[in-house]
Amino acid sequence: AAAEAPAQAPVATGSGGEAETVRRLWTDVLGALYALKRGTWTLVSDNATVLEHRGGVLRLQFTTAGLATAFSRGNHPAFVAEALLEVTGIEAKVEAVAAGGSGPSGRGPAPAAARGRPSTAEWSS
Repeated sequence: AAAEAPAQAPVATGSGGEAETVRRLWTDVLGALYALKRGTWTLVSDNATVLEHRGGVLRLQFTTAGLATAFSRGNHPAFVAEALLEVTGIEAKVEAVAAGGSGPSGRGPAPAAARGRPSTAEWSS
């Protein structure tokens, strides 16, 4: 059985409108992600929030650099992008940033721990 489309049509006018659409429909995106890949859903649902959507890139902010790095490895971004497209009709590259704006795809340079093995302080936060 096919999942029903959301009742609200996505607003696709400008990145500000798309970011608001993603935030508004984030619960539905997570529901679609759960059906696609539960491992990715587990990582994203409790640890990430929508930071911004700009220039075709959706940035998710994770609670720690270690989680942002874990998300960036493997196919997690592709699964989120697929769920996002399915629910909102918005195509976007998905990137992870750590809280505070640094991380593997953040606006600032990644700390040494995010490029290699995370420190014990990052895992305990």
